[in-house]
Amino acid sequence: MTLPEFNDAMLAFMLEHTTHDEADIRCVHCGSGVAQQRVAISIHILEFSGCTGPGEVAWLLVPYCPACEPVPGPGCLHVPLILHRAVAK
Repeated sequence: MTLPEFNDAMLAFMLEHTTHDEADIRCVHCGSGVAQQRVAISIHILEFSGCTGPGEVAWLLVPYCPACEPVPGPGCLHVPLILHRAVAK
């Protein structure tokens, strides 16, 4: 998954599957409170084939509905080399 795809997926989840007020965020399907799971995301270089990269890991909070979805697990993001170099400095 690329960084823009990840961003789009997070936004789509929040827009399509949640409702919120000043107090909390809830699942539109079952009404349960939306939880967050701290997930390890391996950083890979987009220009390289497969899942190749510098071995760095980012920890992200991924929202999910504990009643409707499994707990999110580790994954990976494929970022352009130029972006990785800029962030690594």
